[in-house]
Amino acid sequence: MLSLSKRVLNCSIALLSAAVFMSGCSSKNVPLDTISTAESAINRASENKAEVYAPLELRIAKEKLEKAKEFLKDKKYEDARMSAKEAEVDARLAEEKAKTKEARKIAKEILESIEALREEIKRLRNY
Repeated sequence: MLSLSKRVLNCSIALLSAAVFMSGCSSKNVPLDTISTAESAINRASENKAEVYAPLELRIAKEKLEKAKEFLKDKKYEDARMSAKEAEVDARLAEEKAKTKEARKIAKEILESIEALREEIKRLRNY
């Protein structure tokens, strides 16, 4: 069974591949929806504490989004679309990484609480 991080990586690669394939279908249109989708993905990642748990991935996503906006200003729509799609994938990776790390943190805290309760039970039995 693949670990969660490998599955996230495989999913990210698949999303990026799909994005590359689909981008060839509409290169003449202004990619405002693609940029908006990337912005939403970055916002979701931020809401899920990506600044804390996946800062590098989030920073890369933000940089790619800014690059997409620059391409858009220069009317390089295909480049803007690709950069925005890459930003979305990176933001999703950051979000999933943050969720995973947060879940691990919570699980660790729960296990520590259980251990503390066990120790208290032992202490009370010996009292």
